[in-house]
Amino acid sequence: MMGAWATGRCDVPVREFLEKDSSFGPDDLAAMSAGFERALHRLRLTDRTDPATALVARKIIALAKQGERDPERLCAGVLDALGADGDASA
Repeated sequence: MMGAWATGRCDVPVREFLEKDSSFGPDDLAAMSAGFERALHRLRLTDRTDPATALVARKIIALAKQGERDPERLCAGVLDALGADGDASA
């Protein structure tokens, strides 16, 4: 099963975690969403109500606030922060 990041479609699921933060534009949100989806996929997180999903979103947002916009680096930053390798081939 391919996620939104693999198909190029993004519904910006990370937006719900931004708490009215309007400092990100559409391109930023798309990159953050792609990184978020990749990290969830690699961590095998499928339950959007799992507290770990919120943790991933908060880390993506923190990295983006530091200026990171590359989805792969956002994902890698999350995996690194969590001490997880994820499945690099996924």
